[in-house]
Amino acid sequence: MSAGSVEARIRIVEKLEDADSLEKGEIMVCQYTDVGWTPYFSLASGLVTEIGSPLSHGAVVAREYGIPAVVNAKGALGFFENGELVLLDGATGVIRKIS
Repeated sequence: MSAGSVEARIRIVEKLEDADSLEKGEIMVCQYTDVGWTPYFSLASGLVTEIGSPLSHGAVVAREYGIPAVVNAKGALGFFENGELVLLDGATGVIRKIS
């Protein structure tokens, strides 16, 4: 949903209250975003959401901030672990674990 690619560590953020754990440069993985999440986009190097579309909040704001994003990645919260190194490619929609 937002072009570009980044290799970085994952930060699972299950609810907005947990977003304070996001560290600069991490890829934020969450169910969805809304206006309350916007301040955290300045810390994230990428975004993955389980729910979304090209016009969803996460996709639009990721494009505004110039960070790669993949939305509608169902099951992402259960698939990835905090600290896991991945390659996120927003142009192709691929999220690949790096060993």
